[in-house]
Amino acid sequence: MMIDHTDETVIVTGAGRGIGREISYRFADAGADVVAAARTESEIASTVAGVRERGGEGLAVPTDLRDPDDIDSLVTAAVDRFGTPDVLVNNAAVHVAGDPLSRSTSDIDAMFDVNLRAVFLLSQRFANAVIEGDAGGGSIVNV
Repeated sequence: MMIDHTDETVIVTGAGRGIGREISYRFADAGADVVAAARTESEIASTVAGVRERGGEGLAVPTDLRDPDDIDSLVTAAVDRFGTPDVLVNNAAVHVAGDPLSRSTSDIDAMFDVNLRAVFLLSQRFANAVIEGDAGGGSIVNV
């Protein structure tokens, strides 16, 4: 069963590859426009090309989720291009492999910055955009 997302805008983080790319494609298949966010511009450009092949509109927004200014810019870019967004998929994550007993403070900071702080900040910015846009509601999905 596919849910219809025609005329909806979806922001997907970690959209450059893997699960995030597939999430972007499934939303495009369901009729949504997709704002693909990740740090690697070439990867999200490829995702957007796939979204367009599926009939959706896409926007690649290079975003470092460790940077609150980039988070603000991501939501602003989505609103400027498509209007009030309907769905946010917080998919991006950082995992530092290896021995947990040897993790550095910078390793832990990187994980918390992307896996927790960015999820909160982006969800907050998204919710504010939905409220300001008077869209009647939105959905946040945390992967």
